[in-house]
Amino acid sequence: MRILMLGDARTEHLARWARHFRKRGDLVLVASAEGGPADVHFKLPVRWQALGYPMLTATLKRLVTEWRPDIIVAHYLPNYGLLAVLSKFKPTVAVGWGSDLLVLPHRNFLQRSRLHYVATHASAFLVDAQMLVEPLVTLGAPVEHVYVCPFGTDDDVFELTPTRTTHEPLTILSTRRLDRRYRVDILIEALTHVTTPCNALIANDGTHKIELQSQAARLNLTDRITFPGSLDRPGYLHNLQQAHIYVSTSPTDSTSVSLLEAMAAGLACVVPDIPGNREWLTHEKDGLLYRSLDPRDLAAKLESLLHNPEHATRLGARARHVVQARGRWGLTIRRAELLFDQLVNTQPCPAS
Repeated sequence: MRILMLGDARTEHLARWARHFRKRGDLVLVASAEGGPADVHFKLPVRWQALGYPMLTATLKRLVTEWRPDIIVAHYLPNYGLLAVLSKFKPTVAVGWGSDLLVLPHRNFLQRSRLHYVATHASAFLVDAQMLVEPLVTLGAPVEHVYVCPFGTDDDVFELTPTRTTHEPLTILSTRRLDRRYRVDILIEALTHVTTPCNALIANDGTHKIELQSQAARLNLTDRITFPGSLDRPGYLHNLQQAHIYVSTSPTDSTSVSLLEAMAAGLACVVPDIPGNREWLTHEKDGLLYRSLDPRDLAAKLESLLHNPEHATRLGARARHVVQARGRWGLTIRRAELLFDQLVNTQPCPAS
């Protein structure tokens, strides 16, 4: 199968999709306007990207004519999804990543109009959580064309041998991007209300990093919080091995790969009580849920685990079982494979 994959090539999500289908034996051409390891680099013709992507339609049509894909897979609906459906190529699969359906429809009329156009013109849709089906259908997508395909966990996480111990201050790990929308400041504020000794590792990088470091210094938490920056895969896995508790503070999420990886590594997960997280965790059964954006409630949940490390270990073991059963990448991506095969084998796909 010849797959033309559109998306932001700087992201690991897109890279995983491309690697998987190439390993399966498909020919994959990655096209991107943001840079990164793409095979084709589009040049956005205007500075305002909301207009730039539609203006790439003629460029995409030429690429389709030259390369003759069997299917287009467009990641993120309002930019590459829109570009793909404007090309009028069939079949086109639009892949939702969460924020494009949870945040953008409420931002302004333009974004909602773009999403509506994609929802009513793509051949099929893949979303990474059940809770994204309703927003997509509300935008106009036929429910029978929407398929749930979580961005699952790679096997290397399951192969980890935990090196954590409960006989020392427990380590709290946060791995989300240090951008404002992930609200990592909530974790830092929560730590001011935690009296039990612990260490916090706030990994990753982002535009909000300096502000977060300043916040930690202002609250006299520099002896408890470490900011190691962006980690390569071995460094990231090493921290999953050694940490005890995983924390997310993002107020909006569908299926978070960071959460699934923490669960697979056997960490006790403490995350906001929002629909995307409830699809994977049940409070006090295989994780803890706290009131979103409430640092005091987060602190209380952390204290309960820091006082009872054995409970944290039990929650982590149960969480690992959940992901083993239904969150492995090899299992979840199979749904996309079946959909692509079905679309290609039942629809003629001439370049248009």
